[in-house]
Amino acid sequence: MFTLKTIVTLSLCLLFVFVVSDGKAEDPKNLDLAIAFVQANGSASMFDAVANSLVRQQEELILSRHPELDPETLEKFKTILLEELTTQMPDLLHLMAVLYAKHFTGEDLQGLVAFYQSNLGKKVVDAELEMQDDLFRVSSEWALTAIQRAGTRTHARLKEEGIVL
Repeated sequence: MFTLKTIVTLSLCLLFVFVVSDGKAEDPKNLDLAIAFVQANGSASMFDAVANSLVRQQEELILSRHPELDPETLEKFKTILLEELTTQMPDLLHLMAVLYAKHFTGEDLQGLVAFYQSNLGKKVVDAELEMQDDLFRVSSEWALTAIQRAGTRTHARLKEEGIVL
């Protein structure tokens, strides 16, 4: 579902958010609204997807190092790892809330919470979760094609100016 690159990028972004924000929002009321927004907008479901992807990656790593590992021990490892990751979910959701609190006003956050608690907002969250794999596939395919086209056109334009790379 998620590539290691995606997970590392997300982790670095969240670390950056924490460092830049000093781990707190300027207005505690905005932070409370931002927490409500993060709870309503499906961010916890995103965490589940990332956590499951991390567990799968760690499973592959463990099996590569211990190919003789019995299935029961492997399942126990995966269960405990997922439990340990899940205990850290509030930290991630808090960091996300801090970011939203710094970038949106209280009025903005109230509107966002109202939307995501509405039937349409709930439908958006459900649809985004269902579309996640397809969106990742489509964006990956687009990126590959776009960089190839852009690279070819860039080289052609530079060649017109007498520059060959």
